[in-house]
Amino acid sequence: MNLRDYMGKYVKVYTSNLDWFICEPLEEVNESHRADESRIEIVVRSSEDSAYEVGQLFLKHIEIERIEELDMNIQEGLRLTLNYSPDIKNVYKTTDVARLPQRVLFGKR
Repeated sequence: MNLRDYMGKYVKVYTSNLDWFICEPLEEVNESHRADESRIEIVVRSSEDSAYEVGQLFLKHIEIERIEELDMNIQEGLRLTLNYSPDIKNVYKTTDVARLPQRVLFGKR
């Protein structure tokens, strides 16, 4: 199975070792790599003990059992989350929390 047909999309890939991950196939950086593998970036993996790490790697086509194209709404949600996720920890560290209100009211009295 070839991931090159899914360039620019997020897909769920099931592997021959019963693992899965969500990845985005990437364009090849040079023509000298092997024809039986694709360069991908894994964004979500099945579990902590997955054989695959989040990040870029070359995946051999023989390891692919099945490819599932994700719904466009899910793809856009992933793209937005990965590109525009807020950095809450660092923002909190740089905020003058002493000046924030201690009590918040909702609605009318």
